[in-house]
Amino acid sequence: MEADELKLLYEVFEDTPRQGPGRVETPRHALRLLPDSLRVERVLDLGCGTGGSTIVVAQDTGAHVTAVDIHPPFLAALRARAGELGLADRITTVAADMANAASLGTGFDLVWAEGSAYSIGFENALRSWRPALRPGGCLVVTELVWFVAEPAKRARAFFADEYPDMRDEAARIDQARSAGYDLLGSF
Repeated sequence: MEADELKLLYEVFEDTPRQGPGRVETPRHALRLLPDSLRVERVLDLGCGTGGSTIVVAQDTGAHVTAVDIHPPFLAALRARAGELGLADRITTVAADMANAASLGTGFDLVWAEGSAYSIGFENALRSWRPALRPGGCLVVTELVWFVAEPAKRARAFFADEYPDMRDEAARIDQARSAGYDLLGSF
């Protein structure tokens, strides 16, 4: 994506509660799939945008969330919203490239990446984010996938430039397993 296009994209989404598909129920559903035995005290939210999911994760888990995005205005919006909701002490924002998750620390109980893995490549994300997790920790990731074996030509053409690596759900699940993750659920 060209710099001007990226700037326009940021401007369009700066005032929206979410930067991608989904709704408040989406992160809540994902949280319900986590094992009851998982202690969630530290969360790393990669590609958090303005914090649509960050807020829900902080509220529903009581954990401290390190929210990472490369676009500082998104983080400013998240800080303002967290302050309004009384969550400022539980959400730390970091302007950084999520591709360098190793520089953000280790030992996280949960790594959260809703709608962001595609920007560094799904398999690359799985590999590079794994070291941030503590043993027994979980990764929650959403990914744009095909839901049919043979997508329509127009659909393939639409995604050909922006996401040529798009796969179907089964392929992404196989990639996650190959990267050493156990699948707890998919929706």
